[in-house]
Amino acid sequence: MARLPTIRLWNILTAVLAAGYAYVGVRSPLPGVRWTALAGAVLVLAALWLARRSRAGALAALAVGALAPALLAWWSVVLPVTALLILICGSLAILGAPHHEGGPPDVMRHAYSPGGP
Repeated sequence: MARLPTIRLWNILTAVLAAGYAYVGVRSPLPGVRWTALAGAVLVLAALWLARRSRAGALAALAVGALAPALLAWWSVVLPVTALLILICGSLAILGAPHHEGGPPDVMRHAYSPGGP
């Protein structure tokens, strides 16, 4: 069996935890918790997508997406623990993702620069 790269594993774990937030959002009888959990799930997934472009933006989206539902439903045990797990797994996924600042990678810059190969 082939091993998944560690970065992908953290992305998968974070996406599964975000799906748990979406499930809590769909099943919650409280409208405030419902919409906050759904928005938190979308923000966590957006943070994973944004990780290649802006690590700071991705970490901010991850923090807001994970902490908002947990702070709103602080009396529950499930949401704060899920938020902690999302912060741990998501930050490991974001910090381990390859980062590109805009423009082509260095290999392409070298190939097309004057005097390149």
